[in-house]
Order: sequence, then structure tokens, then C-alpha cells
Amino acid sequence: MDSIEEKVKRRILIDKQIQILRLEQYEIDKELQFDLMEKDSKGYIDTFVVEGESYTVGLKKIPNRSGTFDATQLHSLKELLNPDLLKKVFKPEWQETVTHPESWDGKQLAVLERKDGNGDVGRTIKNARFEEAFKMEYKKVI
Repeated sequence: MDSIEEKVKRRILIDKQIQILRLEQYEIDKELQFDLMEKDSKGYIDTFVVEGESYTVGLKKIPNRSGTFDATQLHSLKELLNPDLLKKVFKPEWQETVTHPESWDGKQLAVLERKDGNGDVGRTIKNARFEEAFKMEYKKVI
């Protein structure tokens, strides 16, 4: 029989492994999304066999979303915004048990875009906005 301490340790290790796998899953989905968008392919592409079962992948439009942002185009906002505004819209990379990638708060960016209009901040955010937002969708082919 495992002691309570051993069970707790095992459980915590499992949580850490799950966090790492979720981060890897997120990174792969983002890479695939860019690959599919580069091919201008929003529909399902060829099937792939994984462990004897067939799957396909495509982009599924997220309803009621005006789009997401190309984070590489938002970096100039770090110099354009005052520190208080930057804190509202940007989260730098941080570490817990895993490293979280830096991210931008879309709701706060939309507020800044409306306020600044055609100024440097507004144009930067507008240029970084993707037309539509999608998520990866994997389907088992029967």
C-alpha cells in the first residue's frame, strides 16, 4: 500500500505532466493553424492514419468572434503604451511549473483600438487582427 504522501506526490507529478502536455498541444495547434491558413485551407484536408485509425484536421470558425491577433505585430505596443495600459493588455512570459507563453488580452486591445482610432496604437492593433478566429478541429474518419 502506498502512503498518503506517496499518493499525493504521484498525483502532483501527474498534474505537472498534464500541464506540459496541454502546453505542447496548444503550441502544435497554433503551428497547424498557421500552416493551414498559409495554404488558405479552412476545410478538412487529407486523412492521416494514427495508430490504425483515420483522422482529418481543419479549422473551425469560432462563432461570435471578430478575430484574434498576430502577436508578432503587437510588440511595438510595448513602446507605444504607458506602463499602466500595457499591464492591462499584455502578460509577459511567466513560470510556474511550466513556462506560459506571453499573451495579449483581446478585450482590452479592442478597447484601446476603439479609443485610439487611427493613431499608432489603433493602427497597430488593427493590422494585427486576423479577419476570423478559428480553432483546430480533429475528426475521426469512420
